[in-house]
Amino acid sequence: MRYVVMGISVLLFVGCQYKEGFLVLPFIPSSWPVLHKISPYGIMMALGFMSASVLLSKEFKRLNIPQKLADNIVIVAVVFGIIGAKLFFLWETSSEWSGWDRMIELTFSGAGLTWYGGFILATLAIYIVIRRAGYKFLYMADIMTPMLALGYGFGRLGCLLSGDGCYGEKCPYNLPWPLVDSFPNGAAPWSEIVAKYGDPNVVVYNTPLYAATFSFILAGVFWKLRKKEWPQGLKFIIFIFMHSLYRFLSEFIRLNPRDVFGMTQAQFLSIILMSGCILFVAVKWKQIYPFLKGDPSWKQTSQT
Repeated sequence: MRYVVMGISVLLFVGCQYKEGFLVLPFIPSSWPVLHKISPYGIMMALGFMSASVLLSKEFKRLNIPQKLADNIVIVAVVFGIIGAKLFFLWETSSEWSGWDRMIELTFSGAGLTWYGGFILATLAIYIVIRRAGYKFLYMADIMTPMLALGYGFGRLGCLLSGDGCYGEKCPYNLPWPLVDSFPNGAAPWSEIVAKYGDPNVVVYNTPLYAATFSFILAGVFWKLRKKEWPQGLKFIIFIFMHSLYRFLSEFIRLNPRDVFGMTQAQFLSIILMSGCILFVAVKWKQIYPFLKGDPSWKQTSQT
């Protein structure tokens, strides 16, 4: 049965066409839109949640944490992550509303999922689930850090495959593919980029690929460190800081408007998150400093 499913999947993808950021199956009637057009972003997002769920279950089993809690965390992450991402997108695009019809259209469209919105709301919901289960949030956050990085990496691959406009500005340097790329058949109208730069052969920084690569590297590093004992919350905080720093820097070559004190909204939120991380380290410094020196006395003040 497994091979039959795999064979059917291969045939479907071989026969599909890539159009406006979607995989279109011409042999399926357009009156069946769910099957006629498949979103690469949706596929990558599903793979991200599935892979994170598998690894989280594996870790919970190793640490003798109930598997049901892993399932609850993943479900909450999916539901509130999508809701938060959509709500943040609606807030970002509120100036574009021309009435309730436009807002409803944006709300129920497949586009517009903003990372920070999904991260913030999902984190709050997961915090409640974890605390109700009787665990400390920072302890669990350290465990989930590799999965968080992995899921984000798959999400950025989805942006790359769908050409949803998350790419960068025009690259003035002669960089090779895939460091630069063009997206003439993506979900976002490429004609606007051509018109903006007046160049039909324009190529842009392939920022979704950069972000995915960076996130997969972080996922690998933190997965390698998962059995190492660190001060509680430090792995999670380091990931948040590194991700926020990368996002802050990458925004300089992305197309997002700089409408918050001369910065993009992502840069502004990145500064807030990095400041929170620095504050965490300052508060926990009496525990973190001995750890950095290799002094085991840090464990005496550990809250694990």
